[in-house]
Amino acid sequence: TQTSLMYFVHLAFKQHNPYDVWVKCVNCFRLQRDKVPNRESMDSNFRFIVKKGLIDTYDIQLKTIADNYLSTQNKNAINAKVANNNT
Repeated sequence: TQTSLMYFVHLAFKQHNPYDVWVKCVNCFRLQRDKVPNRESMDSNFRFIVKKGLIDTYDIQLKTIADNYLSTQNKNAINAKVANNNT
């Protein structure tokens, strides 16, 4: 669903694109039958998740995937920085 997509993108990409995660949604993801995500719907449903305090528990599987992605991204950034310092 659009809610799940917004939840995942927020968790996985907000750190790298803090201003508008919807841009990531529309440029990188499609819904069933190649539908483009609807910004108003995604924002509205995501606000509900935040308002209810469900950001850490809404979908544990998606949160785990996002956390693993961020962990890998952070490790890669650290390794790149170390490599640059050694050259």
